[in-house]
Amino acid sequence: MKSNNMLAVILLGLVSLGHLVRVIFSINVVVGSTVIPIYISIIAFLLFGYAAYSICDIKK
Repeated sequence: MKSNNMLAVILLGLVSLGHLVRVIFSINVVVGSTVIPIYISIIAFLLFGYAAYSICDIKK
């Protein structure tokens, strides 16, 4: 796997895990005065996780 692809997989995986940690520990995120719902992190976890997996899977 090229180093660019490996970097992308690592970064996407870390972002995905960050969203998973937010869901597991019910961490509230407030932007301005708006609370970001947990379901947004569930969707982001799935999307970023799938993106990391698909980049990793392309090169096999």
